[in-house]
Amino acid sequence: MSDATIISFPERAEDRLRHALRRLDEALAEQRQAVGAWRGELGNLADATTQLDGSLSAFRDNLQHLAVAARDVDAEAKRLGRTANLMLRLTQDR
Repeated sequence: MSDATIISFPERAEDRLRHALRRLDEALAEQRQAVGAWRGELGNLADATTQLDGSLSAFRDNLQHLAVAARDVDAEAKRLGRTANLMLRLTQDR
């Protein structure tokens, strides 16, 4: 068998009230600490989302520049293709 620890419960109403208030103060202190930590984490989350927004904006800008460059390369490739076809026809006509 394990040894049980018996905690004496205050007999007088004033002592019980004092004990309950002490426990309430401890619980409120723990809650304040938890809320403070939660607020700190919310701040960290806000910072992270701000950084993410900046990264996504930069990524979007890079994609737009890449899209323009890809259109330019595509247009040049088509132009070169037309030139090659024209030169091929000219050499075949000789």
